[in-house]
Amino acid sequence: MDLHFKQEDKERIVQAENNRGYNYYEFTPEKIKAVAAKPVREVEYDEWCCFVQLLYPAGLICSGLFEPFLVFEIVDGKRKDPPKEHWPSLNRAGSDGVLIERFIGVLAAHGIKAHDTWYELLTQCVMS
Repeated sequence: MDLHFKQEDKERIVQAENNRGYNYYEFTPEKIKAVAAKPVREVEYDEWCCFVQLLYPAGLICSGLFEPFLVFEIVDGKRKDPPKEHWPSLNRAGSDGVLIERFIGVLAAHGIKAHDTWYELLTQCVMS
C-alpha cells in the first residue's frame, strides 16, 4: 500500500461528484506519521478519513446518518450506491474488519508506530 495519494484518483472522484466540493482526503507519508503520533482522542474526523482514503484510495469517502465511515465505488464516472464498505466506529467491526486494527496494520507495515492510545482503543475492539 502506497503512502502517497495519486492525483488521478483524486481527480476521478472529484469529477464523479460533479465538482460539488467533495473533499478528497489527500495523504502523504508525513501526514500519516503526524496523525499516527497523536493520541487517539486528538485525531480529527478528517484525519481519520485520510486513513480510510489510504485504505481505499480510489473510493469516495464520506459519512452517513448511522455510520460515520462509508466508502463508495465510482463506476462509469458516478458514485455507485449502496456503499461498498461501512463502519459504525473506529473500534467496531464493519463490512471489512475493524478500522483501528487496519490502520495500525498499515502503519506497522511501513515501520510507523502509532501512539500508545491507538493500541488501547484496539483492546476495546467490539466484534459484532
